[in-house]
Amino acid sequence: MQKIKIIDLYGIKFDKMEESINNKLAEMQQEGLNLKEIKVIGDKLNQCAVFVIYED
Repeated sequence: MQKIKIIDLYGIKFDKMEESINNKLAEMQQEGLNLKEIKVIGDKLNQCAVFVIYED
């Protein structure tokens, strides 16, 4: 079954975004989740989120 997880970037400074996203994705993979698709949605970097479609 496919599910979605949202990685909220609100309040994370630009220079820490990449590290924060990669850490969350690594945590999901360590939990045994199979990541299918990743989308960044938002108009501005400080007002966006990362949507991850995965299977468990």
